[in-house]
Amino acid sequence: MTFQISNFLKALIILFLIFIFLFQNLGQITGEIEMNNDKNQNTFADFIPDEIEPYCDGSEHSQLIEMTLNNIKNIEINFKNKASWYENFVNAYIDDPEIILDKYKNRFDAQVVVNFSKDFICTFNAKVRISGDFKDHLRSDMASSLDIHLNDGNIENITKFKLFLPETRRMETEFITSEIVRELGFLTPRTHTVMVSLNGQKEISYIFQEKAVKEFLEFNDLREGPLLETSEEYFWQNRKKLDSGIPIVYGKILNLNWTNLSKPNQKISLEALGSFNQLISQSGDGYLIYDHKNEQFETLRKFDTVLYALDGNHGLAIHNRKFFYDNYAKNLVPVYYDIDSQIVSRDLEFPKCSEKLKYDYQYTSCINNFSETAQSILNEINFDSKIIYENLKNKNIFIEFELVDLVLNKFLLNLKNISLMGNINIDFDKKFVKNFQNNYLEYINTPNINFYFLDLDNKSYTLCGSYLSKCVLSDVFNETVNNDIKIEQKIYHLIEFDFNINNQYTTYYLNDDIYLRDFGNSKITVDKINKVLNIDVVDSKRFLITGEGFLSNWTINLNGNLNNEISSNRQDDNSLTGCLTIYNINIIDLNIFSSNNNCEDAVNLLNVAGSLNQVEITNSYFDALDIDFSTLEIDFINIKNSGNDCLDISFSEININIAETILCYDKAVSIGEKSIVNIKDVLVNQSNIGIAVKDSSVLNINSELNIQASNYCLTIYNKKKEFGSSYLYVTNYFCESIFENFIQRGSEVIFGQRS
Repeated sequence: MTFQISNFLKALIILFLIFIFLFQNLGQITGEIEMNNDKNQNTFADFIPDEIEPYCDGSEHSQLIEMTLNNIKNIEINFKNKASWYENFVNAYIDDPEIILDKYKNRFDAQVVVNFSKDFICTFNAKVRISGDFKDHLRSDMASSLDIHLNDGNIENITKFKLFLPETRRMETEFITSEIVRELGFLTPRTHTVMVSLNGQKEISYIFQEKAVKEFLEFNDLREGPLLETSEEYFWQNRKKLDSGIPIVYGKILNLNWTNLSKPNQKISLEALGSFNQLISQSGDGYLIYDHKNEQFETLRKFDTVLYALDGNHGLAIHNRKFFYDNYAKNLVPVYYDIDSQIVSRDLEFPKCSEKLKYDYQYTSCINNFSETAQSILNEINFDSKIIYENLKNKNIFIEFELVDLVLNKFLLNLKNISLMGNINIDFDKKFVKNFQNNYLEYINTPNINFYFLDLDNKSYTLCGSYLSKCVLSDVFNETVNNDIKIEQKIYHLIEFDFNINNQYTTYYLNDDIYLRDFGNSKITVDKINKVLNIDVVDSKRFLITGEGFLSNWTINLNGNLNNEISSNRQDDNSLTGCLTIYNINIIDLNIFSSNNNCEDAVNLLNVAGSLNQVEITNSYFDALDIDFSTLEIDFINIKNSGNDCLDISFSEININIAETILCYDKAVSIGEKSIVNIKDVLVNQSNIGIAVKDSSVLNINSELNIQASNYCLTIYNKKKEFGSSYLYVTNYFCESIFENFIQRGSEVIFGQRS
């Protein structure tokens, strides 16, 4: 029930909460905590431009195995200015009777102390704010749901996360449903239970959930791309400004820092935003609807069917949606978020689509044909309650097996019932601006909202009023993409519906399942009998080999042209960094030969599994061979004359027999981002840095490491805050360098035979 709090009652509440605060924090109210200070011993090297402070005060690599979510005993959060935090909390608590106003969601400086098992303790600087829409995220004992950004360090590679009060997420149900969704292969944030003490108060249980950010994508073996969510700018408090019968919703870009790294990133982000707004525009208030016959929505339809069967309709609501945009497949990939499943407490009805439908989510199921998808999900499920139970137990989440079994069996029963509903066929009008006007804007009675369209090529803004009418070109332009801009004291919200990157390409099939895309006009010859692919590069466009299946015993010759124009962007409009990118396939005994290429990477192996016989790369203007998110066995690598790194490995597990490099202008071998690499023999001649091991990585050189005529032989350090220290083992070591090695505090290096 909505009610207004009198000034007298507000004063009483303030006095009561202040009394609690003073009682619990006596002697601390004016206390200011000292933020972490740098320690310079073995911390920084003048010749490395991008190293950072060692993880957790120089904790060794061998200790990282204990510093995981599973091994957290508790977390202490201490605000630098406790009085300001509690003043803000009290004002949020007594202001609006139903929701938490945005003005109380400012971030406060804090220290986050993570106590792990075996008495390992890490202290991080952080920015913390109140999280949540409704007042259930605030307790009378001054506990609240929290949104935390670590300024330095990480918790198992997580730097941004939420701490939810358990009652806001139906705690045990949340753990079970998130594990089911994860087991089905959808993007699901890591979710745990932790004990938290706020400003020295009594510990309480929280739900720890990572946020959908760069580190979340990388944990799921994805290269960073656009992340989107629904703007709630006019869903809660500002909705009153419009006097609208329904909330006005539209997409917004979450990771604008990535978007504004380059012009191609901006284009990809606008294309992603347009795809999302197309769905919103045709859906109206409530839930997303789409053409179930369009294969583009296959993943989304499966995900939505799963949430419907889990009674997570809250997560299906348009204003709660989050997506990752897969630029390779041109698909919106749904992200699990805030489904608030009620599967334990109620039973849904699943009427036939031909019958009268009571609820919007039933109509949504019929339009999107969840019936067809439910049956396919039932056919694919290969786990049972015991697996879900054990998965949770392995995370130190202890839930009664009977509850796990209840949720899973009810989920399966719901899927069966959904499969019997049938569907409703409708035609979708692709006039997206008109759809948006009809489904949302025409309900506005007070026109206090403005939008803008962004034309990157012509460097211009088109400014529009509340109904996307009376639009005019602006004289103002900024090269940066922003969700909101301010011109002449008016706020304009970025809107996009049909931005398309119209890159033309020619497709060459290597077998029934694997194909090459040429995004330019190069000379391509495919010899399927002898399994030889020749690429004679004519222009500065790039090549992609992908598909579904295996590529076995092929030889690939990539003959470049160093006279081609060098791009100023690391990746192109297709998210390709390599002149040749091999993406998301299985390979067997491939041979790759590359010469005279000037892309960010001459060859990029991305999400590839299998084996290579040999890789030989000469004359690369930048990196030669870049391997990301892959699992590979490689017999022989030979790289000559690379303008940057010769061999760069990230987020991968790689076994190499022999690696030889000559003339690497930066690093001969660079291992980073939690990679595990085993090499038998490494020969390095004339490099700036022979071996670099970074960011929670492991490199074992099991026979001989021979580095000659180089500036530095070994550098081991931390580059990114989401990682920790690294490990290097070398059996036989020879170094001929000008300068000393740099081994950052916390790194572990072992020479000689292991005992």
